[in-house]
Amino acid sequence: MFCLYCFSFLFCEIHSTRLLCYLRAYVKLGFKTSENVIVLAATNRADILDPALLRPGRFDRQIYVSLPDIKGRASIFKVHLKPIKMSLDIVGTARRMAARTPGFSGADIANVCNEAALIAAREDARQVETSHFEKAIDRVIAGMEKKSQVLQPDEKKTVAYHEAGHAVVGWFLEHCNPLLKVSIIPRGKALGYAQYMPRDVYLYTQEQLMDEMCLALGGRASEQVFFGKVSPPEVIII
Repeated sequence: MFCLYCFSFLFCEIHSTRLLCYLRAYVKLGFKTSENVIVLAATNRADILDPALLRPGRFDRQIYVSLPDIKGRASIFKVHLKPIKMSLDIVGTARRMAARTPGFSGADIANVCNEAALIAAREDARQVETSHFEKAIDRVIAGMEKKSQVLQPDEKKTVAYHEAGHAVVGWFLEHCNPLLKVSIIPRGKALGYAQYMPRDVYLYTQEQLMDEMCLALGGRASEQVFFGKVSPPEVIII
């Protein structure tokens, strides 16, 4: 097995090196300057690119495209909302959904709109409503609802107290994001779910980070206070 792995690795290395040489040659010599050809490339892994590709005369101009801000998300939502049959105002809906989805990429936003339409279709709704978008956002952030996963009464109580701990801590701390809702319906790997309305923030103070840490530990603190014990680390509760 080791020999097969080594052979496979060596085979890939040889072909990668050969491909890199071809790419460099074609980028540099494959086009005449009079043809006005611009070569563009995109990657999510700029950290593993060969430095030879980034030298002057090759891919020497690099443009970093970050995740969209709230205005960018609203614009992307407008594009994906147009084909959807709904009674809601597209501009207003795009702004509200953009505020609810910080950190979302364009693909995430497209997924939210698609999920909202699918949810409406499953419910035999004639049009997509706000509730469908809210369910779609929950699904993209935290995963599918596990309606078949039935918790025991004591487990439900533990999850409820845990999520309440997050909510109470966030209510009293100055720098925590506003709480949007709390759920004890299992989703994905989580047994509970607290959703907040975060803002697009690019600089954090020490006080903000401390409040966020306290918020993250609020659920465990609640379990310790009311039950005298906490859930094991492998039981993930958002």
